[in-house]
Amino acid sequence: MDELFYSPKEKIVFWVTLGSSEKVQEIISSLKRDAAKFAAFTKVASDAVHTMDVKESRQYKNKRVFYAQADTAPQGAFIISETSTMHTWLEY
Repeated sequence: MDELFYSPKEKIVFWVTLGSSEKVQEIISSLKRDAAKFAAFTKVASDAVHTMDVKESRQYKNKRVFYAQADTAPQGAFIISETSTMHTWLEY
């Protein structure tokens, strides 16, 4: 899974996706599909998955992020610095 990160400081795993559409049905379908994919890959309960749009960022602006609490980093996740948080990482 590309663009998968883990914040050890917060114990949060997060995944950055494109999430760009203007059609309501496409947005709803994409949210459900991507949330299920994220939950399955990270082994978290689907009702524990949150999402948000990145508003300010040089790299991730206008992309969608799925995130959840996790005690350990999933296999393949990039572990961000102990001093960073998910929000500071995404705002860079």
